[in-house]
Amino acid sequence: MKILIGSILFFILLVGGLPKKNIYYFIEHKLIDKNIQLVNEKIDDKLFSFSLSSMDILYNQINVAKVENILISPYLFSNTIEIKKIHINEILKNTMPSKIENIKIVYSLLNPLNVELSASGDFGIIEGTIGIFTRLLIAKIQISNSFKTRFSVLSQNKNIIKTKKGYVYEYQF
Repeated sequence: MKILIGSILFFILLVGGLPKKNIYYFIEHKLIDKNIQLVNEKIDDKLFSFSLSSMDILYNQINVAKVENILISPYLFSNTIEIKKIHINEILKNTMPSKIENIKIVYSLLNPLNVELSASGDFGIIEGTIGIFTRLLIAKIQISNSFKTRFSVLSQNKNIIKTKKGYVYEYQF
C-alpha cells in the first residue's frame, strides 16, 4: 500500500511540477523564428494541465486565425494537445477551411514511434499519424460535401491521393 501511495504522490509531484508555462514560452519563441506569433492569449496553468484561450495567430504580422481554446495535458504515459474552435481569417478563405472545430494530437507510450492526430471542421474529418523517426505524416481525409467544391484546388497537390474512401495526404519532412 505504501508503494502505491508513494507512486501516486511521485506522479502528482512530477506532472504537477513540470514547467508547463516555460515550455510554452520556449515554443512561442521558436515560432517567432518562423514569423509566427501567438498574441492576446490568456494563460491558465493548472496542476495537471495548461490551457490557452482567446489566442490570435499572426503570420508575418498578419492576423491569420483566432483560436478559442488550447488544452495541453502532459501525463507520463500519454500527452494530449486539444485545440478547439479555430476561425481562419477571411483573407485565407479560398485556400483554407474557414472553421476548424477541433484538433487533437496524442503521443502515448503505448505507440512510442508515432503521434496520432485527428481534426474536424467544415472541411470534413482527418485522421492521421506522424512517424517520429520516419518524419512522415500520413492523413486520411474525408471531405465534407460543402467543402468538395473548394477542395478541387487542393486536390492538385501531388501529396494528396484520391482513394475509394476519400483522400490520403502523405508528406515527408
